[in-house]
Amino acid sequence: MTQVIMLNGPRTVGKNYIADKFIEQADINTRMLPITWPMKLQAMAERNLTPSDVHVMEFAKDCKLARLGGLSPREVYIEFGTRMREQWGQDYFANLWSMHARAYTSYKLIVVPDARFQEEVDEACKEFGEHNVILVRVHREDFGWRNDIGSYLKHWIAIDFDNDAQSPDVGVLLHEKVRGLLL
Repeated sequence: MTQVIMLNGPRTVGKNYIADKFIEQADINTRMLPITWPMKLQAMAERNLTPSDVHVMEFAKDCKLARLGGLSPREVYIEFGTRMREQWGQDYFANLWSMHARAYTSYKLIVVPDARFQEEVDEACKEFGEHNVILVRVHREDFGWRNDIGSYLKHWIAIDFDNDAQSPDVGVLLHEKVRGLLL
């Protein structure tokens, strides 16, 4: 059975870095699958852009691009996300991610670096079983949720993880924290 580790925390606390290092140091079949990935694909498909285009734009998320009408990819994603949530409800992206994640059940572990809303944790629990989901709330001194969407989430298997050092060993540190929680 596939298990899911969901990293939750405000912007710039190092969630992607932690996920990368965790996967690098994993000794099991592991895949990163952000909640936002299927949303980004949809948002850019509206603009006739391909998944390859989306990959390239990951390196320029805050750059204003002519092919996006002078907007940055992040601005496009925020506008799209707001519009879809208003139209389809707060759980729209959680459901979209869940459908996308079904294609990755051959992996022993899926790492989600960007859990922001309770609906995302709830949907992961529904899809993979609540005992197969671990929530990791990432903290970093002087970083909080002000001017950011989301909040610290809840799950019965939740741990708090301090990332003050941005250490290259952060993946090992997280492995030590979740050891015993993985089946």
